[in-house]
Amino acid sequence: SCGSDTAIIYDTVKINRPPELVGFDSTVFLCQVQEICFDVFGFDPNGDSLNIQQIVGPGNFTQSSKNTGRTCFTPVKVDSAVAYLFVYQVTDLCRNNIEDPYQYYYDTVAITVIFDKAPVIEIPPSFSIFACNADSACFRIPAYDPEGFPYEIEILSGNAVIYGDSVACLLID
Repeated sequence: SCGSDTAIIYDTVKINRPPELVGFDSTVFLCQVQEICFDVFGFDPNGDSLNIQQIVGPGNFTQSSKNTGRTCFTPVKVDSAVAYLFVYQVTDLCRNNIEDPYQYYYDTVAITVIFDKAPVIEIPPSFSIFACNADSACFRIPAYDPEGFPYEIEILSGNAVIYGDSVACLLID
């Protein structure tokens, strides 16, 4: 017989856990059309660098670090709320070379844009006051916010004073 031999083999196996991607749904209130930007965050349990891509949604996405990116877009002004949908995919550098959709991990972000409507003030019609010893004349200024938000009336010029939320008094000299 030739004999026998024994060997101990040590091996280290690194398990590549999948990266995660987090984006936050939000609602944005605007008074006028302007650019909206938001961040998307990736995390890899193994500390690998990530490749984040926006695959659905308007605007431009830029990966700003090994695990974060930013999307900026300009919404279209409409009279009702609009939800913009964004889909992102992330992979770490340990992905196989084959184009396998299961190698990617996805997250969806919804940004709802609401354009605020300006408050409305109704200018009362002209009127005349006849008084012998009056030092002021008061009248109501009807105002409202179409969406029910708080508003404030401010006198920009002249000798009037606002009391409460809609009573104006002119000071008479």
